[in-house]
Amino acid sequence: MTGSAGRSVWSAEAPARLAVVCPTWVGDGLMALPALQAWAARHPGAAWTAVAKPPAMPLWAIVPEAADRLAWPATLGGLRTAARDLRRRRPDAAVIFPNSVRSALLAWLARIPCRRGFPGHGRRGLLTDVVAAPAAPVHQVEEGFRLLGLPAPSPLPPARLEVPSSARAAAAARMGDAPRPWLAVMPGAGRGPAKRWAPERFVAAAREFHRQFGGTTLWMGAAGDESPLRAAGVGGDGRDRMLCGGTAFAEWAALLEAADAALANDSGGAHLAATLGVPLVAIFGATDPRITAPIGPRVRVVQAGGPGSRAVARRSGEATRRLDAVSVDEVARALLAVYPPQP
Repeated sequence: MTGSAGRSVWSAEAPARLAVVCPTWVGDGLMALPALQAWAARHPGAAWTAVAKPPAMPLWAIVPEAADRLAWPATLGGLRTAARDLRRRRPDAAVIFPNSVRSALLAWLARIPCRRGFPGHGRRGLLTDVVAAPAAPVHQVEEGFRLLGLPAPSPLPPARLEVPSSARAAAAARMGDAPRPWLAVMPGAGRGPAKRWAPERFVAAAREFHRQFGGTTLWMGAAGDESPLRAAGVGGDGRDRMLCGGTAFAEWAALLEAADAALANDSGGAHLAATLGVPLVAIFGATDPRITAPIGPRVRVVQAGGPGSRAVARRSGEATRRLDAVSVDEVARALLAVYPPQP
């Protein structure tokens, strides 16, 4: 379909090949997936390419519909190379999930006829099909359906992932006969201090969980999360398994999938646990959970009172105050509310 100015625009008919410029963060990627998987189910004959920054590629590697993947290095040379490689695939349309100028520029440099995305950051001229932002805030999963021109179902569905059997075997070998239940705790957050509850509070909440149920704590996160956790007392209890920085993405997913409950900050780890169906407690600071809460069958968000925002600075005093107002007792009660699962 062609617009009045000769620019290709989005059509209700599926393009023969679609390029999807994917979000960089794990949580954003998982919130984009339900709409993409609904689109793929509607158009089983259409092919699509997941274009993602290298740190995000392990997520897209376990998305069953994303058979074709293209890495997009975050440099000017990487942008040009990715655009050239994408152009060779001859996509008919691109759906651009990130709101950055560079993500739209990538599709423009690849000479993709239809380039669809939300406005903002001065990138309208790089798009052929500008999708109006919702008049009122909606969940980010619903935004994905809007971007793809699909009606959003209610309730919103979680994404679907395909954890490799090899990753499951590696996870089982790593955990051995560790006592159940397994509580997966993820005290990190890529967005920094504004989304991080104190490590010692995570330790205290995990200890309370195990006083009730026994079992083992799986401490998960980046390598840099280990030192603060050690300082907070992790490792002094035989129930602790330190896994920070020691698992590939697929094995991380396999370990989470096998966990009996999870506790996390407002982070990609929280979204991954919810996607995999793990009973989850997620601790929010000043972010609005109506827009970005994890989607899953048993999710409880704990947050101190106050207004929520979509964009929170990495070092937000308000977010820190809100996190400090969340007590260990409140989080422990939330864990008791999601675990054990009801029959």
